Amino acid sequence: MPKPQAQPSGVGQSAIGESATIVPGSIHDGDTLRIRQGEKVTKLRFCGIDAPELAQPLGVESRDYLRRLLGDGAVRVVTVEKDKYDRTVGELFLPDGRSVNVEMVRAGMAYHYAKYSGNCSVKGAIVQAEDEAQSKRLGVWTGEYQKPWDYRRMSH
Repeated sequence: MPKPQAQPSGVGQSAIGESATIVPGSIHDGDTLRIRQGEKVTKLRFCGIDAPELAQPLGVESRDYLRRLLGDGAVRVVTVEKDKYDRTVGELFLPDGRSVNVEMVRAGMAYHYAKYSGNCSVKGAIVQAEDEAQSKRLGVWTGEYQKPWDYRRMSH
């Protein structure tokens, strides 16, 4: 399992977005969690990526990697849109400016979700990170795993 790395993600602007903290215990999987901004708590779905579902191979590993990556839970959030489930879709940035969305894909803990990445400012970096993870055979690229979107379609 790769450890979170302090590599630049192609996004060097740590002042992007609004300050937020991750609600303790709210990291559901590798691409969904709750954030707190003041008194407001919002469910956030990561823009442009799709992590394995918890019941899939690497689902728990993806969630746990995200927990380690987020550390103390201080992040910056850029809201992109609302999805069909009324969740906020956005981009998360660590205090050092790295994109959480990109780092999850770079580690092989999530896929680029092309269908829902059009409004993502870090889309290019996500695509590049996926190419890197695939060439290094990291995480989801170590075997023939079913993509999360195919898994959801088959199980519903």
